[in-house]
Amino acid sequence: MNLEIKKIDNSYMCDIWDIMQKCYKKDFYQPSDKEFYYKVLSQGWSVGAFNERKLIGFSLSCFNDTVPQRLLDGKYDFCHKIGLEVMNGAVLPEYRGYGLASEMIKKNLCIAIPCYDFAWVTAHKDNISSCKSIENAGFKCVLENITLSYGKHRNLYMKGECL
Repeated sequence: MNLEIKKIDNSYMCDIWDIMQKCYKKDFYQPSDKEFYYKVLSQGWSVGAFNERKLIGFSLSCFNDTVPQRLLDGKYDFCHKIGLEVMNGAVLPEYRGYGLASEMIKKNLCIAIPCYDFAWVTAHKDNISSCKSIENAGFKCVLENITLSYGKHRNLYMKGECL
């Protein structure tokens, strides 16, 4: 295998969409979601994993600090801080187990430095591989079993100078 992790942009949207359809429930993402992901990709903080120049996984991130501030107000110092959300990612099943998810998250953080003060991500508490990948990328679980607009039973992980 010839694996590489690098920045991705809107030109990879079709490949990302194909991976989403293979990795998530068929009706989880709707075609109307594509516009949102185009906006996320245009920020320039997302990365993809490639094997022989074929996209085999991705990690999308964007600037968004509203969820941690709302949930953790008073617990951490968010005053004048910029948050980077590592918001969505997937690796094709045949490429799982190589540590690609953790490496992509680390790359998200590297390309965004010094533009953010803290980073955050959520994962379903029962998705052990996602939680492990997030922790392997250096994140700390700060809230467990929370409910957000996009899902219940999620853990909130953070990394950065607010902790």
